[in-house]
Amino acid sequence: MERDWELWEEQGQVERVREQLDKFRVRMYELSHFMKTFKQCLSIYYNANSGCKGAGPLWNDWYRSTLVEESEYAQVVVAAYIDLNPVRARLVKDPKDYHWSGYGEAVGATKLCGSYTADAKRRICDLFVGSGVDEKQALMQYRELLYAQGGCRHDDLTGQLIKPGFSRDKVDQVLDTGGCLPLIEALHCKVCYFSDGVVIGGKAFVEKVLNERPDVFTEKRRSRGAKEMKFGLWDGLCAARELRVRVLSSALSTHEV
Repeated sequence: MERDWELWEEQGQVERVREQLDKFRVRMYELSHFMKTFKQCLSIYYNANSGCKGAGPLWNDWYRSTLVEESEYAQVVVAAYIDLNPVRARLVKDPKDYHWSGYGEAVGATKLCGSYTADAKRRICDLFVGSGVDEKQALMQYRELLYAQGGCRHDDLTGQLIKPGFSRDKVDQVLDTGGCLPLIEALHCKVCYFSDGVVIGGKAFVEKVLNERPDVFTEKRRSRGAKEMKFGLWDGLCAARELRVRVLSSALSTHEV
């Protein structure tokens, strides 16, 4: 590209160079453009270096983003859902044991540089900034949301039940009958709202975003307003989209971010 630009400048086509540079500058601030380019380049690199000639993309789905309200509750719920990805994928039984986890680093499980541990702890404490709790209490509360109040737990060696709770079959049964799961159980499921909800937060926040972006949301969609998230005790969380089919699923997901 630089060679092309030099040639165009020699030919007096300076405006052509500026137009192309402006296009790239716009892309610098678009996360969707970055993710598209990153995933394409990494797929090509991986396939070429692993002998997978003719293989397709490494990821199962397109990049999608969801706007989350900067309220304490919405941030905590979404953060917990992300930290539970490796548990849902059965990569680990406890989220602290996942080596690429901010939560694991915060509790010192990944054994990385101390500055990273301090930063990870600070990020979790920021989630509870409105609660007036100290660092230890914040980590304990977050731990409870992630795992301690979760479903059935069994001893790794004997298989003996340590803590009763919903089994995977029970989760499916509740969902199939249209019932609502407690928050901790819902977070252990795959929740489509977090990938397809577009906007997540309180009702006032979601409707504010809907009304401020007529370029994104149609008049019909704006008139419908925010939609309460279903099948879980979300304590008032809403989304910009009303999802109808399999909003929650106990199926494993290995590729969510």
